[in-house]
Order: sequence, then C-alpha cells, then structure tokens
Amino acid sequence: MSVYQMNGPFRKLITWETNRINLLYSKTKRILHMKRFFATAALLMSLMASANAQTVPTSTAAPTAAASPEMMQLDSLTKLSQRFVNEQKVDSLYALMGTAFKGQISLNQMKEVASQVSGQLGKWVVAEPQGIKDGVAKYKATFALATLDFYISRDAEGKISTFMMKPEE
Repeated sequence: MSVYQMNGPFRKLITWETNRINLLYSKTKRILHMKRFFATAALLMSLMASANAQTVPTSTAAPTAAASPEMMQLDSLTKLSQRFVNEQKVDSLYALMGTAFKGQISLNQMKEVASQVSGQLGKWVVAEPQGIKDGVAKYKATFALATLDFYISRDAEGKISTFMMKPEE
C-alpha cells in the first residue's frame, strides 16, 4: 500500500513528517551555505594577511588632526575600493592590487568573495578612518547589515598590498 492510498491519520502523520524533514533539510542547507561563505572569507582574509609585507596593527591608532599624505592616498584607495565593491566591478578593484597581493589571490577568488560579501552584508555604506600604524590604515567599514574593521596599505608602486576585512574589534 502506498502513501497515496492511505487515508486518515496515518496519511496526515506521514505528510507532516515529510514536511518536517524538508524543513530541516532546507535549514541545514542554509547553514552549510553560511559555513562555506565564512570559510571562504576566512581563507581569503588569511591569504590577504600573508600577502601583506607589513604587520596589521593590533590597536587602533588615534586619527591625526591633519591627514598625512600617506593617509590621503589610502583614503583615495579606500573610496575606490568601496565604489568598486558596491558596483560589483571586481576587475577594476583587482587592478588596484599590487603584485604580491595578486600572487596570493586570484581574480576568481576575489570575485567569489566580493560577491559573497555583497550578498551577505549588503551595500558598503561608509568607511570611517580610525588611524594608521606602520603604513596600514584601519577603517570602520559600515555595510547595510554589519560593521567590519577594514585594513588597507600600499606597496612601493602605490598599489594595494593589504586589503582585509574582519569582524569589528
């Protein structure tokens, strides 16, 4: 006897159990997608950190009253990065990266993570400078759905050598 031939409470019970299993499956699937996103983001962040020739500051340096020429250059790169992330112009963003960075992170990896960041966090709304230490500027990056710490630095050619986002400290 098949399920479709059953009547009464047994059919209702089997239908209810089937619906419950489908719901659990969809929740599990969403959790796995989130784990994959965070694993990819963590991989990219660790690769970005290893591509960085300098150390990322562990404490926030106080912003200076008069912005240094280095900070103004990094502000400009940050604004361009924000624009390219929001417009999903990952090719243009990748063109700003230095040789060491490109040696660690491929364009396809960058596209995948940028897509996931935009999909999970929404539009990058504001980048507030928090200071600079050892040539690495720290920003408070406010997205539509979350706030992250964003680190950026330049290499000798003026290209981006550090490009890293991590949970706000």
